[in-house]
Order: sequence, then C-alpha cells, then structure tokens
Amino acid sequence: MQAEDYINARAQLVIYHNLRRMLADRGYSVERCGSEQHLMEKLLQCVENNEPVFQTTNPQTRHRAVAFFPKNVKLSVGSFRAILEWVEASVQENPTPSCCVLVVTEGGLTPVANNEMFADHGCIHFESWKNAELAINITEHVIFSKHTALSPEAAQQVLTQYQTTPDKLYQLRRDDPAAKYYALKPGTIVKVDRRLGLLPPYTVYRHVK
Repeated sequence: MQAEDYINARAQLVIYHNLRRMLADRGYSVERCGSEQHLMEKLLQCVENNEPVFQTTNPQTRHRAVAFFPKNVKLSVGSFRAILEWVEASVQENPTPSCCVLVVTEGGLTPVANNEMFADHGCIHFESWKNAELAINITEHVIFSKHTALSPEAAQQVLTQYQTTPDKLYQLRRDDPAAKYYALKPGTIVKVDRRLGLLPPYTVYRHVK
C-alpha cells in the first residue's frame, strides 16, 4: 500500500467507524470489525470497485442500510446510476420494506446526480454525506444534547400535557446536524435532554420541520 493510499484509507477508516456508530444509534445491527489493516484494504477495494463498504439491517423493522464511498470528488450521474443499479438488484434479490443508501463523498453531488438521487425510487431512499460531516461524531461533543424521537402515542401525551400543538413547538430543521444524524422525518416530535454547564439538566421538545 502506497503512502497516499494509506493516508486516504486511514481517513476513510475514521469515517467508516463514525458511520457505523451513527447507524447503530438508528437501531441497525452493527457487528465488530476485523483487524484495522484488513479493514483498510477492504475499504480501498470497495472504493475502487464501486461496491458498498457496509451493509446492515434493523432487526426490529427489517429495514436495510447500505453505504458507498465513491472515488469521485463529486458524485457524477454515471456513478450514481451504477450505485442505484447495484441497490435495485440487491433489493430485488432480498426484498425489504425500505433500504437507506448512504453515499459519502468529498465534495457532494453534481447537479444532475443530485436531481436523480432525490427523485422517487420506491422503497430505496438516499442520503448524501460529505467526508467532513462524518469526520467526527457529533454525539460525542461535550455540548451535544441527546435527541429521542417520540412515538405518535408519546408525542400526543406531551402535546396534551402542555396543551399545545406541533406548530407551536420550536422547530427543528430537517437539515439540522442532529436531525440528519438520526434521520428524523418531518412531523416527528423529538425529546431533547439538555445540559448546560453547571445548570441542572432539563428537557425540551422540538417538532421536525
């Protein structure tokens, strides 16, 4: 392995581990990794062959998640279509209620690839991530507040308790880092447990917009 490849593989290894942690926090099954050297070689091979670097399933919902690290600085429409073709074949072979495809790039997407990625693909849903967004795990930051998506029943109890409606709660934008990390959907009521310095912890509620 050349020095440049080694440096790239090391950076991707950090992103890979943060990606695994994020999916585990979403409820997906995450098994232990092998040796670091073997994992770096596997990552380089997957990137070179445009294959998924990671696949997993949520044991409760049977939803699947697949992650790709395309080698383009910006994902081209041709590379996107190759990923979509791979995922469609995989879903056809092993049906699933939903498949989340995470595409991690250095510089995002070309305009055409962006339009195609966020078109309707049935049970297949895409997320676009940049390396910088996954270079650290935001949940490990000292000021990060724990976010918990409430079930419809629990959300209704909160609204009844405070005699309010979702539109009167403070809004949490869908592109907020915490909302993106947990893949929170619009309309969800989120419980946020906050800690600020020496103040006692307290709870607030947000409505995902």
